[in-house]
Amino acid sequence: MRIATITYIGQEEDIVEDFVRYYTSFVDRMIFMCTVPEDPTVGILQKLKREGLPLELHMHEPEYYDQTSIVTTYLHSVIMTYNPEWILPVDTDEFLRVTSAEFLDTLPQDRVSLMQWQTYVPTAEDAHKPHLLERITHRRDPETPQFEKILIPAALAGEDAVVSAGSHMLMHGINGEAYPSASSNLKLAHFPVRSAEQLKRKALRGWDQMQKYPDRRADEGFHWRRIAERLAAEEDGLTEKRLTEIALRYASSHGEFTLIHDPVAVKGKTPVLV
Repeated sequence: MRIATITYIGQEEDIVEDFVRYYTSFVDRMIFMCTVPEDPTVGILQKLKREGLPLELHMHEPEYYDQTSIVTTYLHSVIMTYNPEWILPVDTDEFLRVTSAEFLDTLPQDRVSLMQWQTYVPTAEDAHKPHLLERITHRRDPETPQFEKILIPAALAGEDAVVSAGSHMLMHGINGEAYPSASSNLKLAHFPVRSAEQLKRKALRGWDQMQKYPDRRADEGFHWRRIAERLAAEEDGLTEKRLTEIALRYASSHGEFTLIHDPVAVKGKTPVLV
């Protein structure tokens, strides 16, 4: 097996089918840790699995946001069970912009490869289509700060390896030091803001669970806190303009952005379950 994904997921019914069909066009196995048992997302994943797509579902109901512990557990489980060459911890709103798994041939195996976020922004001009990649086609520029996510070679995923919150680093569990890493030209299209309903669900639940996390750093989850505070202050609901403004400043304090039309290509079968 060349590559497997591991995904900590909850309440992502608006995007999960696009995500699965995209990744199953070039990955060998997708492992999901589902955190809301009665979530419609789970039903969609089960339908996709019955369709024959290479999915594996595990149910969890954590008391607080515990992505680090759960993702790290499944990192080691996937290595033991499937022996892939690479493991990609990826969120449901992140789409790796590659055409096939051949990109793996160019990456070093003695260090973590870093992929750069490209944040996509909904606008009033978006086509009214049900599927994400056909609807939201503009990304912000610049990405300031430039966040990066990790792609892990199996050679580094030993018992001591720990995936940080958000999968931004691979760390030594004993001393907390980061494993060696290398920048790459890999881009990760990121769709954190997609609709008013989705944003409220994401931010309010995410911030509520993050506050319960006993080992949370002071700045951890700052983007969820910021959005939750904005939502509480909104008197007239989220207009399309406000949604665009929030997306433009998601996890960023930069002042000026431009929007670049740069659609992400649909892969695999066109989504049908929406």
